[in-house]
Amino acid sequence: MGKQTQASLDRAFTHPEHLSHRPAESDFELYDVRKPLARSAPVSRDNPVTRTEWESHLDLDGRIHRVKELQDRIFGGGIEPELRRDIWPFLLNVFSWDTTVAERSQVMTEKAEAYKTMKSQWKSILPCQITR
Repeated sequence: MGKQTQASLDRAFTHPEHLSHRPAESDFELYDVRKPLARSAPVSRDNPVTRTEWESHLDLDGRIHRVKELQDRIFGGGIEPELRRDIWPFLLNVFSWDTTVAERSQVMTEKAEAYKTMKSQWKSILPCQITR
């Protein structure tokens, strides 16, 4: 943070107008944001889930097996960046963990159609409708 910005913050936080107001218990609580945060404990992480490991959890139809084990691995080590496109839809509940590749493809087709519909509705809004 630059010296000028810090000086502005110092003036704002110490301005008599701000210091005279004492919040009631129902108000918010003030924190001095200039104090450094306490150091957090070091965290050890496992290696991220690899493509080989990911594929070992899939059957021939693309269903995921040993879901809890896989979720624990993802939580403990993350996933390799190139697997994000494959795994994040499960983590974000776009796909159920027990779906096949065909079922997931159908879900994506439906979601793409819903998006196109929503976007065309959005594009058709007239300026006079926005102010309503």
